[in-house]
Amino acid sequence: MDGSQFCRRAPGPAGTGPGRARVRLVTFRNAPARGPVAPVMRAITYSTYGHADVLELTDQPTPKVGPDSVLVRVRAASVNPVDWKVREGYLDGLMDTEFPVVPGWDAAGVVEQVGLDTPELAVGDEVFGYVRKDVMHGGTFAEYVAAPVRTLAKKPASLTFEEAAGVPSPG
Repeated sequence: MDGSQFCRRAPGPAGTGPGRARVRLVTFRNAPARGPVAPVMRAITYSTYGHADVLELTDQPTPKVGPDSVLVRVRAASVNPVDWKVREGYLDGLMDTEFPVVPGWDAAGVVEQVGLDTPELAVGDEVFGYVRKDVMHGGTFAEYVAAPVRTLAKKPASLTFEEAAGVPSPG
């Protein structure tokens, strides 16, 4: 399976204009309605720093949910300038990295599981957020992301998943 069966780029440049970052959106075609969460998910990963050719579509363990986190089925994720800077190793001195890295910080999706201490959200809630973690490893370019509740907000009904995923970093 190549990436074309897994995701697609949203048409046209988003988030451009004075003072706005250029954002590309990725949407996941295989984001079915809520159901059992498989122990393995598909994700875009890299195992070494480099250009875009180090990116691969791989099978990864589905993230576990901690007490203050929720598991989000990613419906859309945005690609920001910092993503390629991290991938190429420019921020290596500033951030700890655990390979293989699933890149991405911004996403929108649906809550599939909740942690023990997450009364703010429930299974089925549509959310979006800036899901940056202290260690570069489990990002948003995947079918699922474990996200601390403090990094998420409920998605406004007026926004599509693609629009919501483009809001957190540049918005």
